Amino acid sequence: MKQRIPYLDFLRCLAILFVIVLHSITPVIINPKFYSCTTWYLCMLINPLVRTGVPLFS
Repeated sequence: MKQRIPYLDFLRCLAILFVIVLHSITPVIINPKFYSCTTWYLCMLINPLVRTGVPLFS
C-alpha cells in the first residue's frame, strides 16, 4: 500500500479552493456593471493567484 504524502493532500485541497474561488469571481469580472468598482479591482487582484489552482490538478 502506498503511503500518503500530507503536503500533496494539502496542495489538492488548496487547488480545489482556488478553483471554487475562480468560478465565484468570474461573474464579477465579466460583468460591465462592476467595472471600476472596488469589487472588480479586488477580483482582478485575486484572479491571477487563484488561476494557479488549475495546473495544480495535473
